[in-house]
Amino acid sequence: MKNRSLHYEIKCSPYEAMFGIRAKIGLKSTSLPKSIIHKLKTDEDLETALNSINTEKSVDTSSEENIDVNEEQADIIQSRQETIIEKRRESFHNLKVQASKVKTNSEHRLREGKIGESVKIRIPDVDKARNDLRSILGVIIKKQ
Repeated sequence: MKNRSLHYEIKCSPYEAMFGIRAKIGLKSTSLPKSIIHKLKTDEDLETALNSINTEKSVDTSSEENIDVNEEQADIIQSRQETIIEKRRESFHNLKVQASKVKTNSEHRLREGKIGESVKIRIPDVDKARNDLRSILGVIIKKQ
């Protein structure tokens, strides 16, 4: 199963950040050409298409060994590698932005209190009854 859910911090799916393309779902993830996928209507059509692809692969294996990668495939590979690098760069930037947000938020919430300020004190679950308050308000009167 491919992780195609949107990740909040990197603003894309982990699959997309790793491989540079959106995750393929359903028949798009098979080895069937798009022209055959568009013609499929029933399950029987799918079975016959898959069987024909398997027989073609067994016949063409000897000829495929002699064929080198052509320029078009090399361009596709190069563009995909560039896309992967760009997605990873964007993900890294988005993670840095998220980390700075978390840091400023925690610095704001967890700052040192001053004398005379009101603070909320959480009551542990062991020390309270079912209907008691979760926290109480207090005032800082001195620091130790």
